[in-house]
Amino acid sequence: MSKLSPEALNKLIVALDFSSKEETFKFLKRCNDESFRPAMVKIGMELFYSEGPELVREFRSENS
Repeated sequence: MSKLSPEALNKLIVALDFSSKEETFKFLKRCNDESFRPAMVKIGMELFYSEGPELVREFRSENS
């Protein structure tokens, strides 16, 4: 994914500026497959408006 060290990768904050829940979870699955787990994520406005607060609950339950 990147030439950054694993320590640096795991300190990144990732903005989830996707237009759908499907795209978001596909991206997050790819990150997990490549052993990259961001320190924090920010759910973008477009994504939140299209998917609503249920997306936040689903995300938290899958990533806790």
